[in-house]
Amino acid sequence: MTAPRDPSAGLVGIVEADFDGDGKLDVAGPTTPSGFRVLLGDGRGGFKARASYLPDRNGGGIVAADLDGDADIDLVVTSWDSNEATGTVTILFNKGDGAFANPTDLQSFKDYWLVVRTGHVNGDGAVDLVLSGGPRPATVLLNDGHGAFAATDYLVDAGTNYPRGLVVADLDGNGTDDVAVAAPAAPAVTVMFASSDGRLAAPVTYPLMVEEDARTNYLAASDVDGDGKVDLLVSITRITTNGLGSFRSATASVTVLHNAGDGTFSLGGTYPTGVIGGVTDVGDLNGDALPDLALVDESPARLVKVLLNDGHGAFPGPAAGYAAGPDPSAVAIGDLDGDGRADLAVSAKGLTVLRNKGGGTFDAAPVSAGGEHVALGDIDGDGRTDAVTAEDVSGIAVLLGTPGGAFAPAVYDDTVRAVGLALADLDGDGRTDAVAIDWLPEYLEDDLLRPGHVGGYSLHFNDGHGAFRTSARYVPYPDIVAIAVGDLDGDGKPDLALAGQQDSWGQKSPWLSIQLNDGHGSFDRKDPLTVDGTPSALTVGDFDSDGRTDLALTSSDDGSVSIYLNAGAATFRKAGRIEAGKGAGFAAVAAADLDGNGTIDLAVGNSANQSVSVLLRRVNGDFAPAITSQLTGAPSTLAVADLNGDGRREVIAVVDTSVDVLVNAGHGDFEAARSFNGGGAPLSAAAADLNGDGLTDLVVGNAFGTVCTLINDSR
Repeated sequence: MTAPRDPSAGLVGIVEADFDGDGKLDVAGPTTPSGFRVLLGDGRGGFKARASYLPDRNGGGIVAADLDGDADIDLVVTSWDSNEATGTVTILFNKGDGAFANPTDLQSFKDYWLVVRTGHVNGDGAVDLVLSGGPRPATVLLNDGHGAFAATDYLVDAGTNYPRGLVVADLDGNGTDDVAVAAPAAPAVTVMFASSDGRLAAPVTYPLMVEEDARTNYLAASDVDGDGKVDLLVSITRITTNGLGSFRSATASVTVLHNAGDGTFSLGGTYPTGVIGGVTDVGDLNGDALPDLALVDESPARLVKVLLNDGHGAFPGPAAGYAAGPDPSAVAIGDLDGDGRADLAVSAKGLTVLRNKGGGTFDAAPVSAGGEHVALGDIDGDGRTDAVTAEDVSGIAVLLGTPGGAFAPAVYDDTVRAVGLALADLDGDGRTDAVAIDWLPEYLEDDLLRPGHVGGYSLHFNDGHGAFRTSARYVPYPDIVAIAVGDLDGDGKPDLALAGQQDSWGQKSPWLSIQLNDGHGSFDRKDPLTVDGTPSALTVGDFDSDGRTDLALTSSDDGSVSIYLNAGAATFRKAGRIEAGKGAGFAAVAAADLDGNGTIDLAVGNSANQSVSVLLRRVNGDFAPAITSQLTGAPSTLAVADLNGDGRREVIAVVDTSVDVLVNAGHGDFEAARSFNGGGAPLSAAAADLNGDGLTDLVVGNAFGTVCTLINDSR
């Protein structure tokens, strides 16, 4: 459904090169929590681990180059000791087969050196090193041609302490590489030109036109306009906070400094990127022979973004965002599968390969603005599947479906703070409406200001034009944790089932409430049922095959599922508790026929044990003992759908950093979990055929208000 991931790679930075001399690109980078790793490419976009190095070092920067003149690509890495506040530069020499030996510490600095670049600073043909990141902007280590380096006194104080951006390139066309730096505190780029002996001249500073409080960070160099001169690209971020210092919003951009060819630069265009972070690699992504930009988003959305060159050295955007793993930190451009197109290798607590599909688009899950909780339905009546999301900050959002399975930009209603969502035609007008679990605002009680909490639900009626109007808000009982929709009284109209736990002065009272629909979108509540345990998730289904809709309620503290059978007229009786597994942590449930015997089964997710328990219902009405399958993380929600077209429903579990799919092997057996990239911080998922190809796709709601689309390619 999306790009493959290798979480075992553990990379947090990345560099590409042919380390074993087989003509295929390999990757290397620092790993978390320590050390460095080399992965050898198979030329088809796959990788296998070669070896790990320096396990006791906290990894920082990494570059690759032939340092000793033997035609094999070596590695230069920086590491740091946070206790001693000391950074170390280390060389790993390639033995010729992609393995590295003789780690050589060049120099240690009492300044947290974080950034390293290679270049030909003194013009002798040997690869020199330039370091940056401490209280001085750059230091040069000259190579003797055999991989031995001599520290120089070429330290230049340009007033740009702790620069994050460092470029080594021939900026004045004299055959030696110069140095440019950008530091967060200085809204400027500083250039130091190198003489033939490698000495850096006095710095020349180019101020940037930025907003107050803006910070420069990443710096890149490339001939963006095709005039034969190396230009500079600087990433700029401006973060605003609330009065307590918490993140509120950010604006980010890339500014181009055009090289005049005589050692001077002119300020070019500034282009929005939508990322907190910046350009981490430059290369031709769409085949027009001009460099495009690959960026890593350090905002909570955690995306990889691509900004294409318009052919004239400008980057008008908008930047296309792709989900690439739970915590992307670096991206490198290169043809990883041998098809002649430049792909993206992303380090994201693992390695993710985004294959280029042509035209600068990538085989990865597209991401757009939205919300954490997602549901699917046709909101505007055009026959295409739309998405509705809920989030406690941005409220309710509608993303209308477009041909091909993509979504139009989200339209928000931020008048509610929604933390749960369900869709149904609530008022009988033939249009899909929404019901959301809503936050109560702060309120006064006994002259005390009580904090806001999940206290009610709100109804959002479809206006017939692809939007909702909020028309009613109910607070039947405080602290709702789960909501489900179904015809509970047999009148053909969708009713509501709510579950929660009232906490009054330390006394916890769990409850289950039925809200009956009058057919026009108004709801009457029945007296609540007292329930056991701590309610966590709720679903509907006919669990005794009598044609009436029953309820299943999970308890998070004892691993049980309580079945409430419908006796008619929305009167429910508890039929018993089923043990879904050992321990606490059961927080997700879904109902469907999972073994093909015509009865409704249950799948229950356990966040504590990172597992799913399947409870198969026998023909006699009893549930068989739980069958437990392991997941790759703690599940927050479950869904069921036939994803491979074989008529059997798979179990879809939204876990910590991905979406796990348990393929149904028949008769209630499931294959081991297959993990897919769901956008970095997935919280919910819904299934539907988005592009009309007959296969069921997935839409994943992520924390921090993004939606990730996984198009099914199982054929």
